[in-house]
Parts: sequence; C-alpha cells; structure tokens
Amino acid sequence: HDQIRVRLDYRSRYAKHQFYGVRWSVSESEPNVAEDDRVKLSALHHVGPFAIENTNAGYYRDFASEKASFKADETFKYGDETLKWSQRDWQPVQVNDLPIKNEGVSVNVLHVSLESPKKQSVDMLLGTTDGHVVTLNKKRVAESRDEGSIRPLNKIYKLELNKGSNELYIKVITGSRDADFSYAFRSPAVALPEGVVRLANTPREKRSETEARSLQTYYRQVVCSHPAW
Repeated sequence: HDQIRVRLDYRSRYAKHQFYGVRWSVSESEPNVAEDDRVKLSALHHVGPFAIENTNAGYYRDFASEKASFKADETFKYGDETLKWSQRDWQPVQVNDLPIKNEGVSVNVLHVSLESPKKQSVDMLLGTTDGHVVTLNKKRVAESRDEGSIRPLNKIYKLELNKGSNELYIKVITGSRDADFSYAFRSPAVALPEGVVRLANTPREKRSETEARSLQTYYRQVVCSHPAW
C-alpha cells in the first residue's frame, strides 16, 4: 500500500511563541532498505514465572540464560520447579499478558535474536508493568525500576548490534498486580510488525484502551520521529 509522510516546518516571528518552530515536508514512501540489509528477528521465547522474595533480587540475580548463550531446549531448575523456554505468539506493539505467581514478586524472562547484516544501532521501545532489565549479548544495557501499571512503549533504548546474531533478553520484575509488556523496534531496517497491522485493522471501538494507546505511541515514536523519516 502507498504511504504519505508529512513534516511541517513553521517558525514564528515571536521568539517566545509556544509554537516558535514547526517543520513541514512531504514524502510518498518510507526509506527503501534492501532486503539483504534488513535486521531479521527470531521467534520470541519466554520462561517463567520465577517466584522471588523481593524486587531487589530480580534486579541483582541472573535468571535463565540471560548472561549465557540461548538454547531453546534448555531447562532451568528453580526450587521445586523445572522451567523451560516456550515459543510465544506475543506480537510487537500489542500489550501482552505475562504469567505471575499468586503472591509475592514474579520474574519473567523473554528472548529474541536479532540477525544483523552489519554493525548498526536499532532502538527498542519497551513498556512493562513495574520494572525490567535489558541484556544484549551478555551485557546489561538498560534497566527501569518504575512501579505501577504498564505505559506501552514508553521507554526507548538504543541497541548496538554486531554483525551476525545478537542475543536480546528482557527480564520483567513484577511486584504485584497483573503483569503486562509491550515492545517494538525502531529502524528502517526492521520490517513493520504484524501487531501494528493487526491493531490498525481492528475497529477503533473494539480496541482496548491500552491497545489504542500502544498503537498511538508506536506511530508517534516510530513512524514520526526516526531521523531517517
């Protein structure tokens, strides 16, 4: 389908005007990225929930293989439980539910591999109930200790990708209430998420409030603000 992108450029003669500068331009399509230059995403895998004694343990303790190489068939002995990776159909942009323990603090770990044809940076937009830790290629690159309900895609983290496979882990630490997360990647090298298409094709009256906010945030943060656009 065709796309039109609009950018406004306006400058007031009044220096203190609240709309002193606005920019406007029009283009007919998104940046053209050759297929060989695109970043390819693996299926999303999940393991958890791990029950822990307090939220601090979630930030300081490693879970599953977040500091090791990913193996889809690996299992993890935790207390009296044996947990394993499961492939999930949790789509980017959409607000997805995570399992939690009935009481106390829960940790869920998500994994996705990003295959990049070259060294480049990609922004990840992330929102979770309560806090999270982001690990890329065995190195912690970001964390948030926010508390409260999810704000979809409200955090933006720059991921420095190596050429080849890049292992990304997202650890979600939930102290109470329902656990939710939403994520998306911002780069012309990353294909439009199926979740965006699905939500855009959902009638407005059938979208939940969080879904509507997630879709709105995606277009404001991704479609409108990337430097290449």
